[in-house]
Amino acid sequence: AKMLLAVCSSLAVGWTALGPPPYAFRRTAAPIAAAEWEDCAGCKLLRPPGEPRALVHFLGGVFVSPAPHVAYRYLLEQLADRGYLVVATPYAVDFDYTKPAADVKRKLDAARAALAAESSAELPLVSLGHSLGALMQTLLACTYADYADACAGSVLVSWNNKPVSDAIPLFEQLFVPALGPLNGPLEQAVAAVAPASELRREGFGLLRKLAPAVGAPLASLLGPEAEKALAVALSDAEEVAALADQVPEVLAAVSRGTGEFTPTPAEVRSLIRERYPPRAPLVVQFEVDSLDESPDLAAALPPAAAASPLRIGGSHVTPLAIDPDAPTSALLPLPDPFGLGAGAAVRDALVADVDRLVDEVDRHFEAAVAAAAEAAEAAEA
Repeated sequence: AKMLLAVCSSLAVGWTALGPPPYAFRRTAAPIAAAEWEDCAGCKLLRPPGEPRALVHFLGGVFVSPAPHVAYRYLLEQLADRGYLVVATPYAVDFDYTKPAADVKRKLDAARAALAAESSAELPLVSLGHSLGALMQTLLACTYADYADACAGSVLVSWNNKPVSDAIPLFEQLFVPALGPLNGPLEQAVAAVAPASELRREGFGLLRKLAPAVGAPLASLLGPEAEKALAVALSDAEEVAALADQVPEVLAAVSRGTGEFTPTPAEVRSLIRERYPPRAPLVVQFEVDSLDESPDLAAALPPAAAASPLRIGGSHVTPLAIDPDAPTSALLPLPDPFGLGAGAAVRDALVADVDRLVDEVDRHFEAAVAAAAEAAEAAEA
């Protein structure tokens, strides 16, 4: 650590003596409220700048599901900037979908109870999911009647429901025979996750204490944005490192003989046909997305919830788009060497597809909340 600090300080002193870089860094994105994520009953909470219009419950896709506020930062901050209170629920992947679904439901109920204690007015609830998160939203709606009744509207992005053999290439040919004999070591790895997580937290805590000593020279070299970017980068790095915590349990499950998701894809389709609530979701399909199975979802939805996929530009990873110019980004803003707006043009191209997605989500939620309000008024009349 001392060597790292010495090197950073020496570089900063040397480059500062040469003068500032021959170009300017400039934030081009509009500020996003306070963009301060809060922990709330196991969920991640982002408040809008003013009074919220509705509560958006968000679930992310496989592998990044434990850190939705990091992986989907731009998408969720844009929704908050449009007046939505965002509640993103982290969850770990599991071959048994009922386990994360129950965990998500428990966390969301606790978060909504905590929010209800802050205000007497109950916010309309809408749901949004991407990839596996879209499938999880579907299962929640089919399994928990109170959740289905409370949701005024739902948006399902890049929905897929693949069997293990399709979701994990060479699963039966490679992973099953390779992991079967390793059950003992893998079970030990599962038991080691908690102490390893504690060590990781301590390590990143030490790095945060050292960060000011490194950030100051960086700020003198690259400007005040660098110190803020370093702090965000450290926080994001810790969240990303924690994603590995879910891997030992998944591998151990394979070594125990688990060979398919529960419920199976066929059972999921039957569940949708029989129990999906009578409100049509917005089903979004990107033009370049080999993982998407939105047409299968549309075919399984009951007549009262019939929906055709909306195709828009982008790919499976579009919802994970990063805005380098956002005040909350771990990246430095794009340079604009000649002051001609080139940085802004590049930034706009990077987020164009996800901005279209935000527009469609906002439009659907606005209409769904209005329809729910009208139905409630009619019921009271």
